[in-house]
Amino acid sequence: NTHYGFIQYGGVLYKTTDGGKTKQGGIGAPADERNGSSDSGGEWVTPMALNSKGDVYAAYKKLYKLVNNAWTLISTNLNVSDDIDRMEIDPNEDNNIYLSERDILFKSGDAGANFTTIIYPGGYIYGIEISHNDSNTAWFVSSGGVYKSTNILDPVPTFTNITGNLPSETKLTIKH
Repeated sequence: NTHYGFIQYGGVLYKTTDGGKTKQGGIGAPADERNGSSDSGGEWVTPMALNSKGDVYAAYKKLYKLVNNAWTLISTNLNVSDDIDRMEIDPNEDNNIYLSERDILFKSGDAGANFTTIIYPGGYIYGIEISHNDSNTAWFVSSGGVYKSTNILDPVPTFTNITGNLPSETKLTIKH
């Protein structure tokens, strides 16, 4: 019965513990992410994810974790030019976090403290999904189609275009 939701730009985070009948909170965006009255700092749909323990993460230009009803900066070496577009936490291993900004993929193996940049061949990334059975398998939907990696944990993972004969319409999400 516990759910979380942002208003636009990640401006305010709300929580419900009764399945949505009432809302609690009103936790504002991190102060160093706010850009003005019409932009609270993140993307229009600001990426948010929970790990297996229920910890809440949000991606603005940096990665934050909700600790005692306040945002705590997690990423110190994440270098992006714009707001983070997508986020995925490995369902098998909470330390593995993936972020994307446009066509750039970032990977962390230490719960977001440090990120490395991965060369992604498929264009602008619209969705990321990690296998529920194997942390080394991931799928991506992007402007270049649907891609799969079976070695995403490697320092230099490879990607295979598996778009095949799917319709040419843009794909925005993928689920395993």
